[in-house]
Amino acid sequence: MRRVALIVGLAALARAGEADVRFYPNVGTFTALALSGDTLAVGARGGLMFYTANSPKPVTLGWSGLVEGNPPLAIRRSEDGWLALFGETVAEYKDGRLAITSGAWEPIPPPWQDRQFPDPPPGSRGTHVSALCGTDDWIVAAWWGDGLWKHDGRRWSRIRGAPQARHIVALTHDRGDLAFATQEGGLWWRRGGKWTRLAHPPGPRGSIYSLGRFRDRIVAGSFDRGLQIFDGTQWREARTPTLSTDHPRDLVEFRRNLYVRHSTGIVDRFDGRTWVRNVFSRLPRREVSCLGLGTGTLLVGQFGGWSTFDGSRWEHTLNRPELKGAIVTALAERDGETWIGTQRNGIFRHTERTNALAVYDQRHELTDDWIRTLLVDRQGVIAGTFIGGAFAWEDGRFRRLTPNVRGEAGGMARSPDGTLFVGTREGLWKVALGKAERIAIGGVSRLEVQALLATPGALWIAMPIGVASVPWTDL
Repeated sequence: MRRVALIVGLAALARAGEADVRFYPNVGTFTALALSGDTLAVGARGGLMFYTANSPKPVTLGWSGLVEGNPPLAIRRSEDGWLALFGETVAEYKDGRLAITSGAWEPIPPPWQDRQFPDPPPGSRGTHVSALCGTDDWIVAAWWGDGLWKHDGRRWSRIRGAPQARHIVALTHDRGDLAFATQEGGLWWRRGGKWTRLAHPPGPRGSIYSLGRFRDRIVAGSFDRGLQIFDGTQWREARTPTLSTDHPRDLVEFRRNLYVRHSTGIVDRFDGRTWVRNVFSRLPRREVSCLGLGTGTLLVGQFGGWSTFDGSRWEHTLNRPELKGAIVTALAERDGETWIGTQRNGIFRHTERTNALAVYDQRHELTDDWIRTLLVDRQGVIAGTFIGGAFAWEDGRFRRLTPNVRGEAGGMARSPDGTLFVGTREGLWKVALGKAERIAIGGVSRLEVQALLATPGALWIAMPIGVASVPWTDL
């Protein structure tokens, strides 16, 4: 009953809360395909959606296309609808609704399961079979790095004309028609011998790692799909060669410019019109490990220290013996004190007036010396750790705010009334009166949260399945 109620709750949220709670599914990572007649069912990391031969745009189910936050791993036709496997749970979509069934998933037998698989096609440069479909008489195999090949029981023949088919992640067929999904997010459908690229559904592409704001836009750094930019209406992306890499991490707006740090340590800058790559190439230490904001300054973490930029001049703090060998992971400043998070060396506090540098680690109640993020504001200093949750600086020591929360504190944000929210791999937590309470997102409590962003009207939440915007009044 709990799971049935969950699905009903998700569907109700998607319908009744459209003007308030927004969910933008991750549509860049496809997980399953199934083709039947004029309908193509598509499973993505962000949920279930459907294409029809007569409509160029997909029907996306949003929140209601997920079960307990799990994407559909397999899809098949039922008598009067569609069955999809979400983790270990089976749900059926029919009459515009998705509901959990009591039956078990019956695996779809692979083609040629009783035959020995043939040797690779002669001349193919493919490394392995990444997707397969077929019947008892023939198979179509996607050879990774090469393309589509058909075997008729005697020999291989290349399927020519299939566009962008080198990196296929899912493949399906029905009565001679084919459809496939690629690693880069392309969907192709062959009907009557003609290939058509399907319109991409709205939403960020890829799993989002970081969130930021640039003027009136939401910017999101993905793991491997570049920068995702939302203008309030649609998502766009910036990738190489516009950016230095497709792996942006820290996103900071400083003096009306967006600074983007990549996983390689390179920083790009965007002024709203033009991108400039590798803008900090002349720093004393080449790789930037994190970005943060001070009072009118940009804080730039480097190996063994940090640098401060006021828009025209640099000041470097890179030779303090206390920080020798430290990897700086987070920076924040307030009232003349700079807080420095490190990987496995705890937290440092630099006082500008005295030039003193103090260190806080497990001797000061931190259960984890690997600092993931820092939130420094007028209400105090909050540290998010890699495996120990969140800690608050109080009376010369750190107090654990989330004693019942295991794992990484991947994001922290405050509401306009000062309430603290912590995102972890086990969900979103609201911290008040010394207690952490798990908050359901769209009716699901254990969604993995990778980043948080506070805006005046809503909390933005980045998850592997997509990005949600939840009004503060709903939290």
